[in-house]
Parts: sequence; structure tokens; C-alpha cells
Amino acid sequence: MFKKKQYIGGRFGLNKRLSFFLSLILTVLIFIVIFTIIDIRLFLENLKEINLWLFLLSLILLIPPYLLLAYRWKAMISDFRSVTFKESFKLNIVGQSINLVTPAKLGDFTKAYFAKSSSFKGKVALGACFFEKILDFFMLSIFALVGIIGIYTELAGILILGMLLILILIPLFFLASDFRNQGLFMRLIRFFLPFKKITAVIEEVLSYFEVLKKNRKNVARIFLINFLLWLVFIFQGYVLLLAVGVDISIIVAYGLLPLAIFVGLLPVTVSGMGTRDTAFILLFSPFAPTEVMVLYGLLFSLRYILPALLGLFWAKEVMEKKKKLEKK
Repeated sequence: MFKKKQYIGGRFGLNKRLSFFLSLILTVLIFIVIFTIIDIRLFLENLKEINLWLFLLSLILLIPPYLLLAYRWKAMISDFRSVTFKESFKLNIVGQSINLVTPAKLGDFTKAYFAKSSSFKGKVALGACFFEKILDFFMLSIFALVGIIGIYTELAGILILGMLLILILIPLFFLASDFRNQGLFMRLIRFFLPFKKITAVIEEVLSYFEVLKKNRKNVARIFLINFLLWLVFIFQGYVLLLAVGVDISIIVAYGLLPLAIFVGLLPVTVSGMGTRDTAFILLFSPFAPTEVMVLYGLLFSLRYILPALLGLFWAKEVMEKKKKLEKK
């Protein structure tokens, strides 16, 4: 039995390493293609012309969103267990470190492992991480919807609007639905997915929503924090656009930046780099040359790289604290 578990664990670890290696190769290939098609001389000239004051402001604007991320997570698990703001902040930053070597920001889901306790089971904690992702999609969709209405009028724009409307409705569905054992949703799950172990896991993950929605004040607080979080996060991206010389309306920026962030969440490259940069080039092509948007994409990635580097200082502390809790 031990050998079998060891083999399965080794195979799982091998698959993770292979997945990361393939993502890394694809990321490098995308950047090779990008730097092959651009004029390097113009790229370097644009680098020299960066407005340093606006660039510095964009870096300072990275601080409030990560404080709000910590506050949001604290509020999201407050009905299950207490956690200090400092602990929540460290947990989010360490998650950013893991995000840097995983596709689609999957490092955020490691918070379920670090946050679980006797009163907050791992699968229920996974439900909190799942809802956190839904909240991000929800707010990005809201901002993109407002901005895109004034940008697109063709069929592509209609399809994008439809997709965004669906994403907006998803969190409302999870908060309005009945996920109890005998609820309609769980009966449908058991009918279409007649595997007891799988349905038991789904039921435990969704039980998070049953507890959460009973505290309406907390739900309202979470949505407010989420709004402020992405309001500042996208504004930071807008200031960075101004820093590299892109003269663009703030409404257009709030419409296009969320779409590029969506593309970066596709689980194909390391931390969305490469795919997100390509989206910047295509989406902002009417407003800025390719060389400028390539530079912008690289600087934009600092919003993920800098917190990830900071998280390395706390990674060991978080792991040791988790081990101590497991021994109790």
C-alpha cells in the first residue's frame, strides 16, 4: 500500500513538473515570437521615454489592492474561523509566489490548504477559494461591460457582452441556489453524476455557500471590498498605460484591461505571461504601436512578480505554522 501511494504521489509530482515545464516552454516561445516581430530599437527608445513619476505611482498603487485582498479573504472565512489581518496578508502574498510557477493563478487555491482547521475543513475552504475566483470574474466583467458598451458595435462585441453577462450572473446563482443535501441542485448532480465520492466532495465544497449566504452583511461587505479591490487594480493598469505614453480614455482602459486579464487566466502559460501580453497587443492596437504594448505587458507583470518575490520571505513561516497546527 505504501509503495502504491508513493508511486501515485511521485507520478502526480512528475505530472506537475511536466505541466510547468510545458507552460514555461510555451511562455518562452510566445515571447520569442513577439520580440521577433517588433522593432527592438523602438522598444528600447520607448523604454527610455517612460514617465518615471507615473511609473512610480503605478507601483505605489499596487499596495492597496493586496491589502484589500487580505481583508477580503479574512471576511470570506470569518464565519468558519478567525484569522488576523496580518496572517491573511501573508497567506495571500505566499499564494502569489506559487502563482508565479503555476498557470491560471492556481496558487490562490493553496489558501484552502493553509486555512483549513478543525472548524474549517479543507474542501469547504476550497469552496471559499472557488468563490474568490468567481468574485474576480464578476467584478472584471462589470468593469469590462461598462467600458465595452462604448467601444464595440459589431458581432464580436455582442458575443463578448453576452459572455460578460453570464459571468456576472454566476455569483448570483451560487448565492441564490440551494446546495443542501436534499436541494434541487444536489439532486441533479447526483442524477447526472452518480459517483458517491465525487458528489460528496462537491457537496462539501458547496456547503461553504450555504453558511456564507446566511450572513448577508458579510456578503455585502465582501462585494464592496471586491469592488474597491478591482477599482484600484484596474486604475493601476491605467496609470501604467499613461506612464508608457498611451493616451487613452479611462473608460476604454476599464473596458479593455479586464479582457486582457481574462486571457491571462487561461491555464496555458506561466502566470499568464505571454498570453496576456499578446492580448494587450491586439486589444490596444488602435491606440498604441506593438513595441509600446510589449513594454507595457512586461511592466504590467510586475504586479504579480513583486508580491511573489515578497512572498518567498514568508513561505517558510507559513509552512511551519501549518505543520504546528496539524500536530495539535
